[in-house]
This record gives sequence, C-alpha cells and structure tokens, in this order.
Amino acid sequence: MHIKYKLILPLVFLLSGIMLYPFIFSLWLSLQDYRLTRINDVQFVGFENFGFIATDQSFLNAMGNTISFVASAVIIELILGLSLALLIQKLLIFRGFVRSILLAPMFITPIAVGLMFRFFTKLRNRYNTFLPIKIWSFFRLVWSRISIIFDSSYRRMAVDTIHAFNVSCRFGGLTQNTI
Repeated sequence: MHIKYKLILPLVFLLSGIMLYPFIFSLWLSLQDYRLTRINDVQFVGFENFGFIATDQSFLNAMGNTISFVASAVIIELILGLSLALLIQKLLIFRGFVRSILLAPMFITPIAVGLMFRFFTKLRNRYNTFLPIKIWSFFRLVWSRISIIFDSSYRRMAVDTIHAFNVSCRFGGLTQNTI
C-alpha cells in the first residue's frame, strides 16, 4: 500500500464512522416502535412503520406537497435565474451595479448577524440585570414582524423570491473572465 493511502486511512475511518453511525442508527430506529415518552419500552415492529406511512393520508398529502413545491421551485428558479443571468450578461452599462444588487442579500445577512451579536454582547455587559426583559421584548417585536410568514400565500412567494437569487451563480458561469 502506498504511503498516501496509509496517511489518509485514519481520516477515512473517522469520516466513515461519523457518517455510518447515524445512518445505521436511523435504519434501526425505523424498524422499532420507539417513542420519546417511553424510552425503555422499545419494540421491534419490522416494516410495519413503512406500511403505516404508505397508507397514511396526511403523510401522502405532505409528500405530494413537497414534491410539487420542489419541482415548481426548481423549474421556476432555473427559468428565472437563467433568463435574468442572460439579460444581465447583455448589459453594456451598469452590469457591475446590477450584479452588486443581486449579490447584496448574500453578503448583507452575515453582516446583520454580526451586528446583532455585537449588539447583544454590549447589551449583556451594560445591562446584565435587565437582559431577560430586553431580549423578551425584542423577540416579541421580531415575532410580530415575522408572523406574516405563517400565512401560506406570503410564505410561498417569499421562498420563490429567495430561490430567484441563485441568478448570480448562473451569471458567474456566463462570464468569460480568465485569470
């Protein structure tokens, strides 16, 4: 055996264990009647669980919704993203500005998270006794603003809009810059 394979062997064993253990445990768990409320009362039921979900109407409805959503999102994302990337590629002026606007959500989010983290650490250091009250009022304010996402019409529109931002990936594939 060559030395490069000997050197990578411990990593292969480690990653195999990290990936195989959850897979095997999930497979074992799927064949059991396992409930979190009865941890000590585990019974082997075989493929009975799979037979149950194959006939469960709510599961089949959820699976149908998932498949239709994934198919429509991928198709819409591909069509809108590729067409927008082709349009941007044809721009002679403002190409860099339009590209920056489309990439803005990807780099603004980590900046906002960093600023919120800094805000909370400063708040904790200054107002240590009032921190739970401040955080609770902050979360109530945020919850009142984001509760609109639980309305199904807004949720679908928001997710489709977020998927449309992959145009930057397609646009990057269309550019012909060489290094």
